[in-house]
Amino acid sequence: MHLLIKLQKLLVDTPLSFFRLKENKGAAFARNFGFKHANGDIIVFCEADAYYPPEYIEKLVKPLLKGAGASISCPRRVINKKGLIHEYIERRLHVACELTKVGKRPIMGAWAFRREVLDDVGLYDETLRVGEDRDLVERLKRKGYKITIVFDNEWYHKEPDNLKNFIKFHFWRSVKGKKFRERWGLEPKGFKKLFFIVRNISALLLPIYPVLAVFYNLVWLIIFFGVFFAESMFPIIYDEELRLTFKLALKDRDYKLALAVPFICWAEIRARALGIFYAMLKGE
Repeated sequence: MHLLIKLQKLLVDTPLSFFRLKENKGAAFARNFGFKHANGDIIVFCEADAYYPPEYIEKLVKPLLKGAGASISCPRRVINKKGLIHEYIERRLHVACELTKVGKRPIMGAWAFRREVLDDVGLYDETLRVGEDRDLVERLKRKGYKITIVFDNEWYHKEPDNLKNFIKFHFWRSVKGKKFRERWGLEPKGFKKLFFIVRNISALLLPIYPVLAVFYNLVWLIIFFGVFFAESMFPIIYDEELRLTFKLALKDRDYKLALAVPFICWAEIRARALGIFYAMLKGE
């Protein structure tokens, strides 16, 4: 504990240095820049669109003092929560934290590191505009470093506050995440790519099916509901995170959100898929 007291005293006594980058070169560049100008054996990264309680750093650092290579806090909450999208995101984050706690979801990020660990595995990959944090964590795992999750250390992050911003967020993350997906074998290839393209073209044509049903054949109405079910309700059934998010809304008697979850899932899945499809076409 004396090391923790020493750390707290260092945070109070050491003057802070601020740097303003002249251009936006991505989160990876900014974090690496900060690391290269930082002193000390422990590095903690924070974000401008997040809020951290007073005890956040103390709790985050404790595992590092006991030998962990990196640590991350959980649960993540939504800043100034309002509306259905924020309700959905917060419940989704809560479920993700609970699944991670019981080992059903892998650790996907870290915010605090021992300096020697980053010196060993390397810093954030500045060529990645999305997924740079997961990329670093995967490299840590492959090197055998322990990553600890602090489950009683909630923090708050700004999230998309309406459906339009929610869709834009997932679309552009998918567009910019192509290099990350290729590196870690997540980009559709071969038959999977062909199936992905056919599936998404059929989903894009969804608004046309009711029109075809009215003017040609009612079979198109069956196709309409089949495609919608496959892209909204079916993921809720087979994806445990989505399923538990839906169940949590029911448990909280938030029936408005429960009814909205299939449509929000549809928007999220479509936005991500269109982002991947767009990146394929542009070769990004």
